[in-house]
Amino acid sequence: MDLINKDIDQLIESLDETPTKSVNGIWYRYHNPAWAWSPYAGTGAKLCGGRFNPKGTSALYLADTPESALREVTAGTGPNLIQPWLLCSYAVQAEGILDLTDSSNVFDTPWRLQLLEKAIPPGWQLCQHLKHRKDIAGVLVPSFQSHGNNLVLFRYRQTELQIFDPEQRLRHVFGSQLCQAEWG
Repeated sequence: MDLINKDIDQLIESLDETPTKSVNGIWYRYHNPAWAWSPYAGTGAKLCGGRFNPKGTSALYLADTPESALREVTAGTGPNLIQPWLLCSYAVQAEGILDLTDSSNVFDTPWRLQLLEKAIPPGWQLCQHLKHRKDIAGVLVPSFQSHGNNLVLFRYRQTELQIFDPEQRLRHVFGSQLCQAEWG
């Protein structure tokens, strides 16, 4: 655990010199149907926490491929028996993204086990630091479950984010309950 803390401390110290980048492209997310009415809000992540956001902090986790998105939501349990999910694709144009794909060893820790041991996971430590960096919209990190990457968005100010729904299927199902991007 001390080695992990040393690694995350060094990473956080180096962030002030780390340039941000733009991310443009199509990203994917499998939404729990209970939260699909709010595809931008990060509400489920806020309630439960995630690898890069403690409880109480909104975040939208996206994957670079549908396969990576499926592995993320099933936590690598395999494709045989899975809960119902709603796959959505997002067109993303984001500024202020920290590319941490070369820092995978720092975040390869089982964050839920760390919580059980009363430790603060490295992703949560990073999130706490980034709350003070208003120029950072999110992070690009390796997927914990696959060979792909995840884009974790904390703020929308520097982000154009559009869910692909030309036939208004989500609006047909959720009506006026359907939320747009509001946080950050």
